[in-house]
Amino acid sequence: MKKRASKTRAAASRADVRSAVKRDASSGSARGAAAPIARTATRKAPKAKRAPRLPRTARRRSKLPALVARHASTPKLQRSTATATPKTKRAPRLPPAGTQSKLVTPVTRSKSDRREAPSPPPTTETEAHPVLRVADVATPSAVGVRVGRLPPRGELARARRPEPSESTWERVTAGALRLGVPSLSESQRRVIGAALEGRDVSYAAASGAGKSTVAAVLAQALDGLTLILSPRPALCREQYERLHHRRIACLWLDEDCSADALARLADPRSPLAIFATPAALLAREDLVAHLARLAPALVVVEEAHAFTDAAHELSPVDAQLGRLLARLGSPPMLALIGPVSFTVQREVAGVLGLRDRVGVEGAAIRSNVQLDVIRTTGTDRVRALVRVVQELRRPGLILAPTPRDVDQLHAALTAARIPSHRYHDGLTPSERASEQLNFMLPGRRTVMVATSAFAPRSGLLGLDEGRGAEPRRGGFGLGLDKRDVRFVAHFGAPASLEQLARELGAAGRDGEDTRALLFWDDGDSSRLSGELCRLRVFPHKVHNFARALEAQTAEARTTTLKSLALQSGLPLDTAELLARALESVGAVRLEAERVNARSPADVAACSHALAARLQTLCKQDEHRLEAVRALALGSDCPRAVLERSLGTGGWERCGRCAACLRRSSTLGDGPARRPPAETFSVARVSGTSAPAPVPLTATLGDHTLVAQARSR
Repeated sequence: MKKRASKTRAAASRADVRSAVKRDASSGSARGAAAPIARTATRKAPKAKRAPRLPRTARRRSKLPALVARHASTPKLQRSTATATPKTKRAPRLPPAGTQSKLVTPVTRSKSDRREAPSPPPTTETEAHPVLRVADVATPSAVGVRVGRLPPRGELARARRPEPSESTWERVTAGALRLGVPSLSESQRRVIGAALEGRDVSYAAASGAGKSTVAAVLAQALDGLTLILSPRPALCREQYERLHHRRIACLWLDEDCSADALARLADPRSPLAIFATPAALLAREDLVAHLARLAPALVVVEEAHAFTDAAHELSPVDAQLGRLLARLGSPPMLALIGPVSFTVQREVAGVLGLRDRVGVEGAAIRSNVQLDVIRTTGTDRVRALVRVVQELRRPGLILAPTPRDVDQLHAALTAARIPSHRYHDGLTPSERASEQLNFMLPGRRTVMVATSAFAPRSGLLGLDEGRGAEPRRGGFGLGLDKRDVRFVAHFGAPASLEQLARELGAAGRDGEDTRALLFWDDGDSSRLSGELCRLRVFPHKVHNFARALEAQTAEARTTTLKSLALQSGLPLDTAELLARALESVGAVRLEAERVNARSPADVAACSHALAARLQTLCKQDEHRLEAVRALALGSDCPRAVLERSLGTGGWERCGRCAACLRRSSTLGDGPARRPPAETFSVARVSGTSAPAPVPLTATLGDHTLVAQARSR
């Protein structure tokens, strides 16, 4: 009875539970109420088997179609689902462009690695939506960063032109004939050939060796624009007028160039030579941008030695020249260098950024020029010069230091019935033009007495010549094109060997024997030192001018050249020279004698850089004067001394000058050492007493020498 009653009670309780669960399920609260009871009630019930859980990769595959459809506009690279492919290390991040770092080699899988670890066959979903791999998208070539110095500008982007063909050389020959040059020298052909191939070339040669001819010939042979930059406005303008007179396509660009000049730049395919100064181009940003779009085929830099700190003349735009060339697209360059030292020639390549440079060097003076030094004092120098000129072949050129010396020599030559002309600053422009024309006429056997155009000035090249195209007043020899000059005489010693070499470039251009004479006086050293102190711009003048300009700019006052000259204590011409120097580098701007500074910081920075360069120039002037003194007072061949000082020659002597002839007459034709002794005998004295004087006899060839030996 008890067992039956317990079974009845258990069945009743189960029925109550089922009815309660049904009521809670109908009211929505069955889950919370039945959960604890269900756990206890279903412990003995068998557990139902759960559905197998998909692996993670399969779940990702199932979501792939939705993700692809969702991001169809911006697809992204997905990781590979190949499980057998080994993981690779992440490649290090490359440094930003323009920085130096160690070599970085990216980690890329080779084809053999992909063969060894093949991916599993794709499923239906992967066939419909293939998974992209980073190794399949990346290029197999390795990318690295160069160790050490970065490559120079445009080294990898420049394309080398093909070698010049026969038709190209025919165009070169025709261009030289149009300039009046029947044939080109071997060095000129080497320079032209390398420039036609698109390589950077540096050509160092004497004055009058045909450097400007090379630039004019290349302007006719190349298709496109040939930009010729020169720090000398007068020389650049003269070359433009010479080509324009021969009806060669050329153009002159300056700060005030018209719209007609810019219209001629519309067709860059035809050969065109463009003459300009770096300062004029830097003042016209629109002009530089237009030239950059046309992509010049060649950039020729004349007087390239002026852009180095070791030169005897400086150009303030050396720092801005690199920026100008970079804006032009870094085209092939041709650097024309005058007779300067080897140190300056080496610095030109670094300043201009020449890449894969082809250097062609020549002699400082021509081989047909014989250089002699004549030492005189006082008034004897005038008489000696007149007597020497009477014996020399004409036409000739005599360079004097001052206009007073020019007038004195002209009067002495006229009294000696020697036809002569004069050229200096004291003459009017019409008188100078007339005298120069009479001397330049072919067939005239006259003598020109003039001051030199290469005489030392402030040291700032091109700024002494004025803002426009007016040539330097009183200087003769710049751009001289007279080939039959038979002698060049210096009435006074020049200030440097570079100046001497440039002035001797006017002699013997036709290849015939030519004489060069240097008259030296002991007072020339002091005269040159005083002249340089008077003409050079010293650093303290630059600092005074910069302080005055900064003060007026900070106070926002009207700044004029006269007020700056008064406040800085400088002459008006020196203040104008310094203002043009700062204008060439973009620090100030001159407008009707008004000076507008860009900012005091720019004026201070540019003035400090200019003062440092002028300080170096003043120190080097002393060494150059000492080199001139050593050449004049030395007993060695003057030509050999000049070649060694400029780094263009060896120790060979010319064998024709007075020093070489004097040396050969003193030493004779035979060797300098005396012949060896043929017999040598010494008589001995017997006995134990004190030795008597012993005669020593030595026979040297045909001479017999007898000496008395000292007793011990």
